[in-house]
Amino acid sequence: MDRLLVTDHADGSQQAVPLVKDRLTIGRAPGCDVVLPSAFISKEQAVLEREGGRWILRNTGMNPMRVAERDAPGGRVELAPGVEARIGTYGFAIGTATAGEAVAEASPAQALVAFMRAVHDALLRRLDLRSLVDGRGPGGAAGASVDAARAAAVDEALKALLEERLPALPRAVKEHALAECIRLAAVDALLGHTVSNRSPAPPPAAPSAGAPAGVDRTAAWSPADQLAADAVDNLFRDLGVARKPETRRADLRRVDAGFAEAFARIRFRIPAAIVDTLVSRHIRRGLKNLVCGLGPLQDLVDNPTVSEIMVVGRDRVYVEKDGVIESTGRSFLSDEMAVAVIERIVAPIGRRIDRSSPIVDARLPDGSRVHAVIPPVALKGPTLTIRKFARVPLTVDDLVANGTLTAEAAGFLQRAVAGRQNLLLSGGASSGKTTLLNVLSGFIPPGERILTIEDAAELQLAHEHLVSLETRPPSLEGRGEISMRDLVRTALRMRPDRIIVGECRGAEAFDMLQAMNTGHAGSMTTAHANSAADALLRLEMMVLMAADLPVRAIRQQIAAAIQLVVHLERTREGARRVVSIAAVEGLSSRTDALAVRELFALRDGRLTAMPEAGVGAPGGPDA
Repeated sequence: MDRLLVTDHADGSQQAVPLVKDRLTIGRAPGCDVVLPSAFISKEQAVLEREGGRWILRNTGMNPMRVAERDAPGGRVELAPGVEARIGTYGFAIGTATAGEAVAEASPAQALVAFMRAVHDALLRRLDLRSLVDGRGPGGAAGASVDAARAAAVDEALKALLEERLPALPRAVKEHALAECIRLAAVDALLGHTVSNRSPAPPPAAPSAGAPAGVDRTAAWSPADQLAADAVDNLFRDLGVARKPETRRADLRRVDAGFAEAFARIRFRIPAAIVDTLVSRHIRRGLKNLVCGLGPLQDLVDNPTVSEIMVVGRDRVYVEKDGVIESTGRSFLSDEMAVAVIERIVAPIGRRIDRSSPIVDARLPDGSRVHAVIPPVALKGPTLTIRKFARVPLTVDDLVANGTLTAEAAGFLQRAVAGRQNLLLSGGASSGKTTLLNVLSGFIPPGERILTIEDAAELQLAHEHLVSLETRPPSLEGRGEISMRDLVRTALRMRPDRIIVGECRGAEAFDMLQAMNTGHAGSMTTAHANSAADALLRLEMMVLMAADLPVRAIRQQIAAAIQLVVHLERTREGARRVVSIAAVEGLSSRTDALAVRELFALRDGRLTAMPEAGVGAPGGPDA
């Protein structure tokens, strides 16, 4: 029997519709023979009719139909073998389904995605969400009551929609959703998230083994909460999950590898009466986060133990926790929805991302740094990286306690900052440069005027007299760009005592050196490099990007401007360490190269002062 093969090219899902009659209607309206749950499909988008032995697809909606990247002439096309017509993200072709063919009915996973998309589209139609949006983006400080109203309205609408639609969801799809609910609950428990929502209550006795870390299981939970947590406990026992901090990576691998078999063994313990409740909660959680927040990333952004979030395409989400990268098992419903979340992040700060400008740097309202890349540059789908920062900024005591540097080195750097030495912090990506820069800024005396310059604002300086400047990308017309170099020049006219450049990447290094050499001592910046010596070489190359000067003159400028280079590295275990503090001592008399002398170096895993260096503040006596 012939079938109409409908492929959603946004997520790869496919459904095969048996052609048991000679005319089928296609559209968004519930009364259509083929219902496509998308806001970009008309209520009555197309009609498929048999004419003789041929199938003809006629476009009756507002959206254009294309074949082989060209508009279909007359809005109609014969779906001959090998021909696919496209409307929006959907493709339509005729196929003959046999038992041996790979093309078949949608899998439970694909059906669940299609169901959630249909509920999402119905939600957008049912609610006038624009009247509830506060315009500040997710998590904005202003308009908290509006955010609460929006969340409450979305939750009520989702409950009503799921009460209408969930009973008709096939059993196999519900079983898949239930398994996903328990799997995510297990991953959340291992990562220290909340398994399910519950009412606040005073903490009684010790939590049970299956409860999330730091959460008391014996407080007031609903029966569904209790049974979901019991299912996680049973799953952990079946898999032999130790659930200790030191076994987290092994536990996650064990859950990832053995979940399907283990869930099949414990499934009978979950009463049928609460399956719909758990499935509804799973779907509501995902869609509510998608509408009101950052979709499947919202819980990760809210979790203070997660330091970095990495998205690779719609279906792979990783986190960094305690310096270790782990998969979360989360995913977006489609690439389009992942892009929509990225747009929701960048729009409130006046930035954009689209196919003509597919790379963007931005930040969340809490200061977390965001970098996003979308197709056509990102070949595997939307790619997003969120670098989070501690909600309570770290202090020098915290860095000493976690081994980033020693108390002796911390005291040395404190004297150097107070003594107005110019510092360059170097290291690889995610080595702790920005964190250390934040801490060192705390040693600046309170009466000084500080200007910070960043590509995407992320510094958290606790200083009263602070002016923060941020670059701006060009507009759609290519005008209005404000670069780092523009801001460094602007800062020089604002009577700064110190200038802090978040990161030197290019020609702005020339202006930064000029500032350090013209009365703005005590300034600081960071740069990517593999060592202290390499950092100075990189600085040299950056200056050459701005001015055609003799190399010797550039090196003299660097030697006069930079007194200390602090180099950081990230260990294989994910820990950040200061591995070198070096003084810049001018040019070598033999080679004209910049000469550096290590004051502190890593010896036997510990940052140690070099005996021949002395440990006073550079350029002056001990304070």
